[in-house]
Amino acid sequence: MELHTIIKIEKQPTVTDHIEEMTGGDVKRFHLQHIKAVREACGRKMKMDKPYMKYTTVVNAVAGFIEVKAELKTIGEENEQIQNN
Repeated sequence: MELHTIIKIEKQPTVTDHIEEMTGGDVKRFHLQHIKAVREACGRKMKMDKPYMKYTTVVNAVAGFIEVKAELKTIGEENEQIQNN
């Protein structure tokens, strides 16, 4: 390798990046290893960035995924978390 080689490392998409892309009616499934990041992104982060959206999370431990469904919020509605085992 030469002395003056410049290395640029591209940013990998995060869970938040994937959830930010969601529009009303979209559904995405994430591996259970991402459960904490998914819940944080759907809760705190998206509440600030997209307050007009509702993100419902459903955990399916048997199948090994957490599912996120994005919908447009009606007035006064809160985000939901459902645990299925």
